[in-house]
Amino acid sequence: MARDPARRLLNASGMRKLACLLLVAGCTADVAIADDPSATDVEADGDDPAQLDQIANLVAAAETPVPGEQANVSNPDRDGDGILDTTEELLLRRYRPYYRFSESGGNDESYRPADAVAEITHAQLKLSYPDGNGTSDPIAGCGEAGDAHLSPPSQLYTCQPETSFNVTRAKTDYSLNLDNTRYHGVDFTEAKPNATGFYGHVAQTTIDGHAAYKIEYWQFFAFNNQDISILGLGSFGDHEGDWTSVQLWFDRELHR
Repeated sequence: MARDPARRLLNASGMRKLACLLLVAGCTADVAIADDPSATDVEADGDDPAQLDQIANLVAAAETPVPGEQANVSNPDRDGDGILDTTEELLLRRYRPYYRFSESGGNDESYRPADAVAEITHAQLKLSYPDGNGTSDPIAGCGEAGDAHLSPPSQLYTCQPETSFNVTRAKTDYSLNLDNTRYHGVDFTEAKPNATGFYGHVAQTTIDGHAAYKIEYWQFFAFNNQDISILGLGSFGDHEGDWTSVQLWFDRELHR
């Protein structure tokens, strides 16, 4: 179970069927050709010199809050991770992914982004048995009477305290049984302006001995339809609760 909710990003214009996550910052990847190969994300920050200078000044600034402590009110570090909120926000906005969704046989992607927290409110808490031997019934005392849905979702961390990473700090056998009727996520008309299920996180690290920031982006899907058949039987590898991720490192000394 996740310890803390990641910072919610504001925008992810230009979403299409997911062939890959393509970084705005000049990275390349093999992608399926979309309807308009020259399509660009009008919300992408690109290489605006003013913003690049602003980021460079921020990461070079002498003021670095102490992890676990609040910075000053005018320039806060609300999550207490030692990185000013303004720095995190600019880095996340500058390098956020550009989505392109491809078609398969002329059909649009039917398993679209989903809101992770919203899906918890329609899920049941269970225990997973070893060696892939299924799951238990919904855990007694967790969830609403009747359907055992975890609404409000905060009860996930209270009905069984060890489900919280803050308590156990270890992997457990707890699992969430998502509502099958919600596998398809939200419509693209909702996902595009709201960045549904899209989260970002910045952490301090090192690279090649240099102080650096690790910038993470996470996208949630309620279901991943692998559409892989073995000997014409079944679909191998399908699974609920799928996270895709793009991660990059920003060298604070070389500013790249």
